[in-house]
Amino acid sequence: MSSESKKGIPSTAVPFRRRFWTLLILKSQLLCRSVRNWLLVAGVIAMFVAGAMVSVGADTSSVVRVPLLALEANHSAVSRFWLRIFDLSTLFLPFLAFLCGYGSIHGGSGRGNLTCLGSLPLTRGEIYLATVVAHLAAFAIVLATGTAIGILTMMAFSASGSLIRQFGTGFLTISLGLALIAPGIGLSALASTRKQGILGIIGGGFAMVYGIPFLLARRSVFIILHPFQSYAQLLTTQVEAAYSPLIQLYSPQLLSPFVAVAVLAGWVCCPITLGYLCVRNEVIG
Repeated sequence: MSSESKKGIPSTAVPFRRRFWTLLILKSQLLCRSVRNWLLVAGVIAMFVAGAMVSVGADTSSVVRVPLLALEANHSAVSRFWLRIFDLSTLFLPFLAFLCGYGSIHGGSGRGNLTCLGSLPLTRGEIYLATVVAHLAAFAIVLATGTAIGILTMMAFSASGSLIRQFGTGFLTISLGLALIAPGIGLSALASTRKQGILGIIGGGFAMVYGIPFLLARRSVFIILHPFQSYAQLLTTQVEAAYSPLIQLYSPQLLSPFVAVAVLAGWVCCPITLGYLCVRNEVIG
């Protein structure tokens, strides 16, 4: 091939895999430079450490109940730990997830990152896909780190329990985190200002904790579509907890583990698809 023909090869002739991984590394570096993200890491780790500290040495001879889950008397400290993690997750994890996800697209537009990337030989789909994967992977790593620290803290205080089962429960917690951050990423494509981003973090978190359960509970069968319900149901397969919904308006048998997995997957895929439909028509170059 002549030198002239080599010069005529467009930059987009670079294989997709190479373009994608280069872009993914760039996105990951940008995430690591954010002070907000490091505060997020500290918040998640603090949640797991707090769950471990209140579980070690606690009275396990009595019945313990939290929204959606209950432990019978004489339960293990490990089950108590995951019950507290569930309780803390339903209160704080939505806000942490929206804080991480809501600025993924809107934040990049505001700082000019998307405009810079749009000037490169990259498609909107590649930019959006790399952004989504980088944020999902980052939040999963943060939750995995918190899970490992919480488990090690429990082990340090001689709490017995199957290590494989504990990490399996940690995987379920990571799945819940992905189901919570995905709506933030999808909605971020709809925001155009910093004010909208802040309102999205606050409003999205409160809607996930209070608004959506209230609306779904008005039609009892649809309450199974909330990710907290699925997370609670799946936890009962790993720890000695009983599924105890506050609203006894439908048959709990409707929420089988298979349905619970499908619900969590839907909360990940649907918002991300919605975000892509919004981004694909946006001028970023």
